Amino acid sequence: MYRRSTVLFLPLVFCTMIGGIFGGGLRPGSDEHHKAFLGKLKDEYDHLSVEESVRRLRLLAPHIDMNKDGFISSKELQIWVRDKYTSILDSEDIDFKFRELDIHFDNSLTWDEYTERYYGLNNTASDGLSKEIKENFKEYLARDQRRWKYADIDEDGALNLEEFHMFSKPTKYAEMVDVVAYEEIEHYDINKDGFLSLEEYLKAIAMPAMRPLDEKKFHEEYDLDKDGRLNKDEVKLWKTPKFFDQAELEAKELIRIADDDQDGKLTVKEIVHNHFVFVGSKATISGTMLHDEF
Repeated sequence: MYRRSTVLFLPLVFCTMIGGIFGGGLRPGSDEHHKAFLGKLKDEYDHLSVEESVRRLRLLAPHIDMNKDGFISSKELQIWVRDKYTSILDSEDIDFKFRELDIHFDNSLTWDEYTERYYGLNNTASDGLSKEIKENFKEYLARDQRRWKYADIDEDGALNLEEFHMFSKPTKYAEMVDVVAYEEIEHYDINKDGFLSLEEYLKAIAMPAMRPLDEKKFHEEYDLDKDGRLNKDEVKLWKTPKFFDQAELEAKELIRIADDDQDGKLTVKEIVHNHFVFVGSKATISGTMLHDEF
């Protein structure tokens, strides 16, 4: 479960980052589009030559195509934008973790690879473990299997890097909100009635100083049927970060600008052709400075 400070901070920063697109309007290839698309990589691209920036973009673009059908849909671009933005706030190096677990180096992590490398389990590894340790493994494995199922967007039984980000940080992704809500109820539903009461909800937040505000949110924003408790759908409403809608708007805007054939999705060729929309370069920075001077 993410910390309260993150919940309050993310929407503010993200809205600031892309708000100009829908408030005052941004020109194609603006600095804000580059931030949304590249995240923490933006500064690195800004110091590359145009040729190198485009070369890297051509290599980067196929990774956005999660189902590998040759097209980048609005949904795939939403996931990419959210991940690249929120990765600025992550302390974990999920990419490094993925490489460590991917023992076959094929950019595809199977369940067996994950459990063997992460938990140290194989077909016989648990034989010598105590009953208590086995029960703990059983609990964590059940949790991870649920997350794995939701994160496996292309349903091939394995996770690619983008899907592994979803698996590792489920609270960041709308596609994972079902499993996040399930885990929240499972962990904090003390009386095991399948709901979260006000007290259980407050315990999950664990911010006593903010109790009046949280009680108000519980009754006015989340308890839609006014029965004094949160069902799964109401917990999903609570646990869905508010910047998801902004990521959707940014993805649609990028497609609107770069979709040369107007089919509602992008190809690598279209992204490279409209590279100025997605990435900057030394020429971009120089051009901006020249424009500012005159």
